[in-house]
Amino acid sequence: KAAVAGGALVVGNVVYFGAFDGNLYALDKLTGAPIWPDPFHSEKWFWMKPVSDGSAIYVGDANNKLYALDARTGAPRWPQPLAASRPFHSAPVLSGGFLVAASSDGVLQLVETATGNSVWQFSAGTQMLAPLGVSGDTVYMVSQDGKLHALNVAEKRELWSANTGQ
Repeated sequence: KAAVAGGALVVGNVVYFGAFDGNLYALDKLTGAPIWPDPFHSEKWFWMKPVSDGSAIYVGDANNKLYALDARTGAPRWPQPLAASRPFHSAPVLSGGFLVAASSDGVLQLVETATGNSVWQFSAGTQMLAPLGVSGDTVYMVSQDGKLHALNVAEKRELWSANTGQ
């Protein structure tokens, strides 16, 4: 048994969650029975709550990798996980047909969900640990230096940033 930090995601009749034992679990929400033959295993623990587009589960680990897994089987969907220079602590979001993920070093990546290819990056220049916000094609990212960045994923550009004065 391992601790869980990121929280559970419920999609239909399945509960998905990662744990400090390096496993991502998929359990029947009514019985607790495993859905996948074996949990998906990573080299390090899962810190974030997974996110789903209905057919895939996206989750990052403490080993600087972001995975796309088939929601029904737990099999990897990408040839290799998306790598970053620092861990993914906050859950990715889906916007404009892309997966948007930010690693703790403040680098946000726009990722094609089908391939796992990063098609755009934005750097806040400092740590980012807070969850991302999303509204339509705009993703909101708060960095540790007190700035809020509004990023348009369709246009692949920063719309504006605001400093809280901290």
